[in-house]
Amino acid sequence: MGPGHRDRGGQEVGGWAIAATYMGTVVGAGFASGQEILRFFAHFGGRGAAGLALATLLLAAGGVGVMRWGQETCARSYRDGFLRLLGPWLGSILDAVVSVVLFGGLSVMAAGSGALFHEQLGWGTRWGAVVLLAAAVATVWFGLRGVVRANQVVVPLLVLSVVAVGVLSVSARPLAPGWAWMRPEAAAHPRWVAAAMLYGSYNLFLSLGVLLPLGAGAASPQAILRGGAAGGVGLGVAASAVYVAILGWLPEAAAADIPMLVAAAALPPWGRMAYAVVLFGEVYTTAVANLFSLERRVAGGHPGRRWPLLLLAVFAFLLSGVGFARLVVTLYPLIGYVGLGLLLVLLGKWAFGRGGSP
Repeated sequence: MGPGHRDRGGQEVGGWAIAATYMGTVVGAGFASGQEILRFFAHFGGRGAAGLALATLLLAAGGVGVMRWGQETCARSYRDGFLRLLGPWLGSILDAVVSVVLFGGLSVMAAGSGALFHEQLGWGTRWGAVVLLAAAVATVWFGLRGVVRANQVVVPLLVLSVVAVGVLSVSARPLAPGWAWMRPEAAAHPRWVAAAMLYGSYNLFLSLGVLLPLGAGAASPQAILRGGAAGGVGLGVAASAVYVAILGWLPEAAAADIPMLVAAAALPPWGRMAYAVVLFGEVYTTAVANLFSLERRVAGGHPGRRWPLLLLAVFAFLLSGVGFARLVVTLYPLIGYVGLGLLLVLLGKWAFGRGGSP
């Protein structure tokens, strides 16, 4: 099975589909809610803009690199990629770490959906988690084809909506107070450079399970370059819109579980509910990515098995009871450190020309 192989029932993946899937994998509950952007960028005030530029560069370059790795190793799952690149011992360790991290990320998405349903509709948080996990299971049922098509439909709307909220927020309330308001001690890391690098690395780390098979199914190396670069830049643009929106509403936004809903107060009366729908869509795309990655890993060489989907959804539902904000502030920085270590290992391997060796 060589580069550009086809997923079951699917077709070779082009540049636009790669970009949309990459962006959909990253934008999730933490991103669209504003919690991630607050913790990694907005707490640094104006310096956060430089951090966003650094993170965008890392996401664009890293996304291309990871997908090229997937193409060279013909990886069907992140386990395949790790074993071929790092050998059985270190590869197995990272396989276990990524599995735990992805499952934690899936639980964060479920918790975020629960918080959203509770805040907007008054439902119990557990019902919001059930709705999200059921939608994710239905999508992943169709394999990589289902993941790609879902992102092609949902991601353009999500990005446009986030940018619109950012523009309207700035027009309704100036940036000046938020630009000077800084609380680096409450950020994911007290230094903006480190926070930006952690943001880029943990998002790449959480995306491995989709980016590796996506690279293996890419139509060509040029499609990977175009799609990875466009996806990384698109993520930077969307993150900048969230950052600008939050800055205008500090310090109020910093006290909210979902800061972007505070910024959405600048919208017409129906706009807040509309953005809540958009937020659910972004939570959904990342939940799909994590569940797809885990299903590929658990099913191993038998991707037609369906029982892993149901078991994974049930266990993620149970863990989601921990709570959304607590999971974001504790789990994500830890993932960033692990992901940064992996990126350094990859850089060393590629530097010595062994990136595609089994």
